[in-house]
Amino acid sequence: MRRATALQIVAGGAVGVLTSACAHNPALAITPDMRSGKSLKIWSVHAEDAGDTVLVHGLVRRPALALGMLYGHLHVVARFSDGRPDVIADTRWSRIAPRGSRTGSYAVRLPIADAAAVSHITVSYAPTADAADTIPGMNP
Repeated sequence: MRRATALQIVAGGAVGVLTSACAHNPALAITPDMRSGKSLKIWSVHAEDAGDTVLVHGLVRRPALALGMLYGHLHVVARFSDGRPDVIADTRWSRIAPRGSRTGSYAVRLPIADAAAVSHITVSYAPTADAADTIPGMNP
């Protein structure tokens, strides 16, 4: 099992920047799977071939009645049909305001050179950090 490093999008206007930066990458032929949690909904997932990496990005949204601090991270897993080990990455989302817009963006690059070999991608919300697998500097 390989662990990738996360690319965190933290700027408030990152959605427009992220969309325009990814406009030239071809989308993968697979549909990524989303597994939301009770306090955070995964709104969208896009997977693109970015040359020597696979870029997975999208939006998360906090439900309207959700209150309190939001802990956890997004767990991204890429699987292969030929039996290779999974490529796994954890990432966070951009800041979600307590009032106003409750939507944040996320992005992660997976070190996969042959994007056509990817058979399945899953993005899931993990409500707590796994102490052994937390990315240094990532606040759960």
